[in-house]
Amino acid sequence: MLALFIIIPLLIALLGVAVLPDSYSKAIALAGSVAGLAMLPFVQSGTYTMPWFSSAGFLFGITTSVGVLNIILLVMILSIAPLVLLYSFGFMDTQSQQRRFYIEMLAFEAAMVLFAVSGNFITMFIAWEFLSLTSYLLIGFWSDHSRANRAARKAITIVFLGDVAILSAIIIIAVAFHSLEFSSVLAAMPLHPQAALAAAVLLAFAALTKSAQFPFQEWLTDAMEGPAPVSAFLHSTTMVKAGVFLIIILLPLFEATGIAAVLSVVSLVTVAIATANALKERHVKKIIAYSTIQELGLMIFAVSSGAVLAGVFLFFAQSFYKALLFFSSGAMMKATGKEDITEISGLRKNNVLYIATLFGVLSIMGFVPFDGFFANSMLGSAFSANLLYYIILNAFGILTSFYMFRWLLFTSKKENSPDTGIMYTALPRSMVLSAMALGVAALLASFVVPYFSAISPALPYSYLASAYSFSVDGIVVIAAAAIGMAAGYIALRKNIAIKSAALNALLYNKWIFNRFYEYSAAFVCGIGDGAEFLEQKISSFYRGIAMSVYDSAGFIRKVSYGSINLYVLTLATAVVIAVVLIYFVT
Repeated sequence: MLALFIIIPLLIALLGVAVLPDSYSKAIALAGSVAGLAMLPFVQSGTYTMPWFSSAGFLFGITTSVGVLNIILLVMILSIAPLVLLYSFGFMDTQSQQRRFYIEMLAFEAAMVLFAVSGNFITMFIAWEFLSLTSYLLIGFWSDHSRANRAARKAITIVFLGDVAILSAIIIIAVAFHSLEFSSVLAAMPLHPQAALAAAVLLAFAALTKSAQFPFQEWLTDAMEGPAPVSAFLHSTTMVKAGVFLIIILLPLFEATGIAAVLSVVSLVTVAIATANALKERHVKKIIAYSTIQELGLMIFAVSSGAVLAGVFLFFAQSFYKALLFFSSGAMMKATGKEDITEISGLRKNNVLYIATLFGVLSIMGFVPFDGFFANSMLGSAFSANLLYYIILNAFGILTSFYMFRWLLFTSKKENSPDTGIMYTALPRSMVLSAMALGVAALLASFVVPYFSAISPALPYSYLASAYSFSVDGIVVIAAAAIGMAAGYIALRKNIAIKSAALNALLYNKWIFNRFYEYSAAFVCGIGDGAEFLEQKISSFYRGIAMSVYDSAGFIRKVSYGSINLYVLTLATAVVIAVVLIYFVT
């Protein structure tokens, strides 16, 4: 079956939500998403091209490609999307908001599915743009909140820079390679080294903006102003994963041009910045957002450094526990009405939600037998030959365990009031069940590790074929997680905090980047104001010339077509001159 057919149930559901009564919105949206998942087993591998139009002898077409990497991404999207929609049944409890919410969510899912099966730059660009548009609408969903509006504008502005870059890369590729098919471009790279380098730089820039990497990372934490289901979907399987996936499928281009080395450095810097901010952040969702930025950096670092299989498994495993942690965060905010982890309490009052949240925290910290353990083990094993990288990665593991265990301890402390416990037990069943399902998924995802090792020879990169051993590296991962957990417990129990204001400012450095964005925006606005001033002066100059010409033309027109007053004046002047001349001559 053609891969594009998976999108049809989503589009039908989107249409149904738009035209049918509001009361059917939830069921139609969930049915469409489940139908897309049900069609996944029938998708056939291969590449298919559907001609679209031709221009100047160049054929533009919609190309879909289904290989191992595409299937992995499709499984992530289509398995998590129904759970996100189910969770939203309880979270989005205002009837008037539901029609717009489910239309935007279905469009968001359809755009990501199209991106997952893209086989050329045309298809990818269409999906890429729809991802940008729908994410803007969802981040700013609560448009009556000024912070949501600012966050949406910030996200679309930064992502738009990447959109311009990727469009520029497509133009270069079309001119140089006379093809927009991924396979053709990758095969012809050696013939056009300069064009390949220019395209690689632009594509890498686009990927960094989309996946919130240095220096563009702060838009993703501000995007937490959107509803919790949006955050869960955005951080687990859509939007931010698009940049990483682009790097994975075009890795030979980045390797051949040397851009992969740049990506590895930038991603490692991003990991350090995100980890530092997560240590000091107190917003319950933004802590998880910084962990997403950190993990996206680790994925790009692994892939661009040659540990592609480890990066791909982290790409897969992270989806389940990350969506779960956002589900938990949204449930906490709904039950307590608070956003600061120091003010949130009582998570243990809902045993099912607490256990599911505990699964997610243990997974992200790297405890066996959860999928996060295998992802961290594979990552550590891939860099075990490089002592410096090995120490750095495990140090990040300790710090991740530290701030995530602190996050769990704060939110699960004894409730401040009986009302809090009542609100936790009264949480909608759809929210609790979807969180529980993702907790189970974070556990079951571990069982696909042998599958990833088995499929490695089928992946499109020869250096993926080696499998990784988890023995010693797994012990190191567990030890790092335990050290971080113990440090987090001691720091919280003894109320240990950093006293230095300078060090606090260095760790919680988001203000630096936000100020950088502000100055950059002011600089661009200054250029715009200067251009406007210059344009006004130039326009005034040409307007003056035009008015002079117009006035001259009016005078000439009067002379040409006749004017009694002008003729009488001319005749009188001539008579006077003649009389004067006669008088003086005679």
